[in-house]
Amino acid sequence: MTTTRAASPKKEADATFGPMRSTLNRTPLPARRTVADWVTLAVEVGRSQPWASLEEAAQWWCNYSGIQYILLLKISATGIQMRYALYDIATLGTLPAPTASGTFRRRIAAQPPVNVSFDMHRILSIPAYQLLSICVSS
Repeated sequence: MTTTRAASPKKEADATFGPMRSTLNRTPLPARRTVADWVTLAVEVGRSQPWASLEEAAQWWCNYSGIQYILLLKISATGIQMRYALYDIATLGTLPAPTASGTFRRRIAAQPPVNVSFDMHRILSIPAYQLLSICVSS
């Protein structure tokens, strides 16, 4: 989805997630948003561009009203290594240090998985005291 911010160029993430019109118990829309452009999680994936360009995209998204999380993924040219960073946006316009980050490589031997966690209440914009639908795992 291509989105815009006032006085800013259009931006399209590699993947975006957010509440739908049918999401039960969701909070009111953020200012200047419709359900169609209500993004709470933006995912930016890079392969040929430098990490700094992904961080620039994260800076753009942290100014987007309604955003809760930004996930950056940088895949090596050979496809065997991936760097990631997850940003938990508490204050609009402020890109904090990542809450989770690291680099891992594809290996032949078994290795523990890398798990990144999200609060589904925040992704779906449902107050913490409200139950999630049985179709959603917390």
